[in-house]
Parts: sequence; C-alpha cells; structure tokens
Amino acid sequence: MKPIPNIVLAMVLACGASAAEQQVLKYHDGQPDGRKSLGGSGQVIAFEVPSEGWALRAVRIHGSRYGLPKAPDMDFYVFVTDAGCGNILHTETAPYEKFERGEAAWAEVKFKKPPVAPKQFCVVLDFKAQQTMGVYVSYDSSGGGKHSKVGLPGKDASPVDFGGDWMIEAVVEKR
Repeated sequence: MKPIPNIVLAMVLACGASAAEQQVLKYHDGQPDGRKSLGGSGQVIAFEVPSEGWALRAVRIHGSRYGLPKAPDMDFYVFVTDAGCGNILHTETAPYEKFERGEAAWAEVKFKKPPVAPKQFCVVLDFKAQQTMGVYVSYDSSGGGKHSKVGLPGKDASPVDFGGDWMIEAVVEKR
C-alpha cells in the first residue's frame, strides 16, 4: 500500500479518524488543468476500495459555481452506483451554496449514513446545470483519464474529451 501523503493525512486527522481507518481515493495531482460544466449530463468517476469492509464517508469536489451571485435555493445530486453506473446504490443531496462563484475550491459532501462501498463503484454528480446555473468541476490530465466519464445513472456513459480525470475524491473509512 502506498504511504498517505502529509496533506491527505492532515485532512484525515482533522476529520477525527486515524490514517489507518480512513483513506482518500483520487486520480489527480492537485493541480487543475481545466474545468467543465455539463448541462443534461453529469460527471462520472470510478473508484476501487483496497479491500472489503469500507464505507463511503464523503465526496470532495474541486469546482466553482456560476450563475447569479446568490446560490440557487436548490440541491444537486451525488449518486453512488455500481461499477457499470447502471444501478444506484445510494443518493445524497447537497445545497448549491457549498460552491462559491469565482476561483475553484474544494467542497465536501458528507454522507448522513455512509453506505458500504462495493469493491468497485462510481460517483456520479448531477448539478442540473443550465446556461445560467451550474458548477464547473475541475479536471486534471496527469492520470490519463482512465477513471472518468460523462453520463448519468442508468444511461450509457461517454469518455471525457479532455484526456484526464475529474477532481473528485472519495473519502472512505474502514468499518
């Protein structure tokens, strides 16, 4: 197993868990190479936990909101699906106000009841983006884009057109 970088370790300890109990799954180097908003679709990223017995505690998203200065009074969706994105295993909602306008920053969606994570699963974001409202999600091209797609649960996902991966992280904890 790879050692946990100090910045990730600091985040884990700040959440009140030891490094042995929690891990952050990600496919980026921390430096965004661009950003995208997807109207009519969503950001899809596949993850794999190290072994059985993990729960998905939170999802972290690097992005920024666009639209009116005041965040819309509505929620976006975080779906946890099976590896093929066909079956929804868990749905969480979070308010748009988690994202600021302007510079991209990390926003965290903590799960009220952390679902058990299957060995392989996908996280799918649906911001219901429109021309006047949405979230630009950052991406990073350092990993080659093997884990990211564009789509929604139950529909065929397409490859991303930027050769990278979404800057979306899964925070998992050992049960």
